[in-house]
Amino acid sequence: MSAASGAAHRACCAPPPTIFARAQRWTLADVPTLRAAAAGLYDSPAHALARHLDARGPVLTVSTACASGATAVGLAADLLRAGRADLIVAGGYDVLCRFVMRGFDALRSLTRDRVRPFDRRRSGLLLGEAAALVLMARDADGSRPRLGRLLGHASTSDATHIAAPDPEGRGLEHAIRLALAQADLDSGAVDFVSAHGTGTALNDRTETAVLKRVLGQRATAVPVNSIKAGMGHTMGAAATLEAIMCLLARARRRLRPRLRAAGAPSGAAAREPQHVARLRWL
Repeated sequence: MSAASGAAHRACCAPPPTIFARAQRWTLADVPTLRAAAAGLYDSPAHALARHLDARGPVLTVSTACASGATAVGLAADLLRAGRADLIVAGGYDVLCRFVMRGFDALRSLTRDRVRPFDRRRSGLLLGEAAALVLMARDADGSRPRLGRLLGHASTSDATHIAAPDPEGRGLEHAIRLALAQADLDSGAVDFVSAHGTGTALNDRTETAVLKRVLGQRATAVPVNSIKAGMGHTMGAAATLEAIMCLLARARRRLRPRLRAAGAPSGAAAREPQHVARLRWL
């Protein structure tokens, strides 16, 4: 059994004040000790979980900002396929602090209103705090009940800007197409999209354009949702929460509509149809 976790980098940048106080009294000779302390702060939740579960395989912590939860789940799938573990607990977590809030405020990403992904009246995002984990096993292990399968995954980097994605969404589109290729599927097999959907104008424009290119003529028929309207942006935990929502929606054959007041959604890909095949809207 193994444990893997994802944590957004900014959640690891603000250790408790006691660490700073001790560090100020350290000398250059104590630098290795300081690095060890920082490393312990970074991956200690994953190691604590591994000790609690008596997991004896690889224990890894990845840091890919808001994609950390997805990266951890994808890495877990790779480890399972490689035979490095029988079971893996994977997911993401993140914590709120002043450093994080001020960072998003400096980016002018926050709103004082409700989060309205793909809504013309969007005004920004709100932050949330969460942890989300899934238990993953190899396909060959059919002895355990399961909610679903991870058919394909991919990670890309467009290297456009330190804090902003490529406005054309080329890296996002490439990742989607790579994941579909790994799953040996085409875009016609997609019947629901759990979008990043932060509620910012840039995110909505980028994701809508990418979904139109990937889904083609089906872009107006495939339902698109974002759980951030109800939970806020939980950063490192967001992608794993979305995966859990998709698994539960499939198991219960229900999908909650996103929370928003009256107002037409922007972009054809954000349309909410009255009836969706294999899913029933609440």
